[in-house]
Amino acid sequence: MTQVPQEGSRQPTAAGAAGRPRSVWMAIVTGLLLAVVVVGTLLAGKLAFFVLAFIVVIIAQAELYAVLKAAGFAPAVLVGLICGSVTLIGAYREGVPALALGLALPLPLLLLWGLTVPIERVRSVVSSTYLGIVYGPLLVGFAILVLRGPNGLVLIATVIGMTAFHDAGAYLIGRKIGRHQFAPRTSPGKTWEGLAAGTLVTVAASVAFLPLIEPFDAWLALRLSLVISVTTPLGDLAESLIKRDLGVKDMGTLMPGHGGFFDRIDAIIFNAPVAYLVLHVLEWAP
Repeated sequence: MTQVPQEGSRQPTAAGAAGRPRSVWMAIVTGLLLAVVVVGTLLAGKLAFFVLAFIVVIIAQAELYAVLKAAGFAPAVLVGLICGSVTLIGAYREGVPALALGLALPLPLLLLWGLTVPIERVRSVVSSTYLGIVYGPLLVGFAILVLRGPNGLVLIATVIGMTAFHDAGAYLIGRKIGRHQFAPRTSPGKTWEGLAAGTLVTVAASVAFLPLIEPFDAWLALRLSLVISVTTPLGDLAESLIKRDLGVKDMGTLMPGHGGFFDRIDAIIFNAPVAYLVLHVLEWAP
């Protein structure tokens, strides 16, 4: 008899069992293709970029649900994806009120859904489905708020660019000179040297080039790049923590050299609410 994995078990799933090292060149080629797609939609306008973001985030949410189900949890995938979609579309059309609704609406829906499942699975349904809604569409909704605001295309492109610069600098330089791990339990490959390299690359590029673009000056570029340099590795670590708990290497396999879509946007997910906070709530950006 096949044993059903218990909720929260750490048995590796198919997505994570392979454990093969990633090809650096494959990762670079995939990253460049992604950059072309992102830049192309940004140049096409806010709606085009929103459509791209919507597709990527919903796929990433589905990846997370698939991994949770393989680990023995019981997310209500249909409810989660519908709520995630409504949250993203609402954020683009209506702004902040839609995010409040996106946070509150899933609970009564999931409790009603719980009436259709065995009583011992209700907690798993509610918690795992909510995780997929919040850790994805809801947080990315703050990036949508940045996008729809003043200078939205420039600001969202900057946040994505800073995240990419930090990731690339930390990985490419850290793998060469990195010696001291800063999170060995969660992500043994990350080092203090890589963190410092990613920060220096991000800050230097931001201060050098962003003041040439409206609405940036050197002071705003410096402050935002420093903040993003803190939250980017935290976003990576947060996803690594979940993957280690679930026993997987990647959230998916759709992106050669990068894993899944969730693996590619994990830091952006963390950076989105922080960017909205510093740019619009604290009014760093004019």
